[in-house]
Amino acid sequence: PLDLMEETEEAEKVFVVFPPETVSKILFKKYVDPNTHELLEALEKIVTIHQDPKKAKQYNDIIIKIGTQIAYLYKQKYITKEKIMSLRFLFRRICSSISNAFRILHVQPFTESTADRIGIIFEKFSVDACRLVRPFLSDDAVAQLSNFLAYVGSRSFLCYCFEHPEDFKPVVYTFAFYLNMQ
Repeated sequence: PLDLMEETEEAEKVFVVFPPETVSKILFKKYVDPNTHELLEALEKIVTIHQDPKKAKQYNDIIIKIGTQIAYLYKQKYITKEKIMSLRFLFRRICSSISNAFRILHVQPFTESTADRIGIIFEKFSVDACRLVRPFLSDDAVAQLSNFLAYVGSRSFLCYCFEHPEDFKPVVYTFAFYLNMQ
């Protein structure tokens, strides 16, 4: 995981009351499109096999909680569309890199160096995403987000995913869908 405490600027914390966790799951289902639900289900399945069911549920809960909080902050205009869009470039690079590697998988095997290149993009995305939410979320929530992104961007996880293309296919298809969105 990235050491996010080394930033030079310390953002001022804003006090925002978030909905309870049970409400978070309901709101998450309301605000998130079906493709993203499919993506999370596929990731949970892969993490269950790669690590264990408990860790998969923990990561899924973290994403639901933080995703709901970000949607809430956006809806309440604490986070602007411009700030969200600033992450779009790196997210699209992740989607593109994974989609392209998957597309040519039958011709060129996925390598550790490819995983490392994608991992570097995940690291940059993680730093920017954590910087965006740090003024609004607890240090623990920011650390959980950073740890999750470090895990899904790790060489071990990416290589595992590409070794199991049938399980990984829904993730890749969702990334391809995101690339085609405006």
